[in-house]
Amino acid sequence: MMQGQGAEAGDIARIVTLGPGEAKRISIILDTEPREMIVNALFAKNIPGEITLPLDNILKTRNHNAFAEGEEILPSLPPVELSGEIIVDNEDQGFSNDNSTVMSPLKRILGVKRRESDTYQPVNMYWAPPYWQAGVMSNYYGKYIRSSVSTRASRGEKKITWKTPLPGPSYYDVYCYIGKAADRMVVRSGAEAPPPPGDSPRGGNNYRDLHYLIYHDDGAEEISVDFEDAEPGWNLLGRYYISSDSARVDMTNLSAGRVVIGDAVKWVKAN
Repeated sequence: MMQGQGAEAGDIARIVTLGPGEAKRISIILDTEPREMIVNALFAKNIPGEITLPLDNILKTRNHNAFAEGEEILPSLPPVELSGEIIVDNEDQGFSNDNSTVMSPLKRILGVKRRESDTYQPVNMYWAPPYWQAGVMSNYYGKYIRSSVSTRASRGEKKITWKTPLPGPSYYDVYCYIGKAADRMVVRSGAEAPPPPGDSPRGGNNYRDLHYLIYHDDGAEEISVDFEDAEPGWNLLGRYYISSDSARVDMTNLSAGRVVIGDAVKWVKAN
């Protein structure tokens, strides 16, 4: 998509075919500066099937003959995680929530049923359920499934946890993933989809402070992240010495906003 232009089906100039386990480097020459790229995986198992990627690092060159259009098959798949990184997503085995909490006696007497679903539900930035509900959006982190879990903000009685074994005792930088819209304007054609977190059309933002509890050798430290000030993507929570067999980060639904979102946590061994 170009600045000030939408995307129509007739604008598709090329379809790239990828075989199973195959990776390609694709070169495209454009007449104007692109603002974002939309990838539609069609028949792959990616969720969502259409992923929007902002183009932030645009390099300009005076040598117009330096590049040529084409496709090049890479010898191997690029690594999802860089060397020294350990990532636990909400789709991984190291992630857990407290949705199994026993229902209150009053709700049992009144016959109130739990409504949480094992499937992905539409993300509602103005209302969230009282349980952790999974939803998908291209701004979230994920290898094949770009998802997160969200719940209604409250006093911190709800909790999610990320755990992972570490290669050995050391100092580790701990990051959280914040899935939100990049700070840019994109003009779309046709009907507009609901805006992602951080891009509220009503001028406000229902996502505010997020509270993480990082466990390390000296105990546990609570870190608050301001959603509006956070960068889209990975945000550093701090550096901690961790020597236990399992690293752990908790997040609660404590917040001054309306909705709390939990996505992925990353540990990176410090050099």
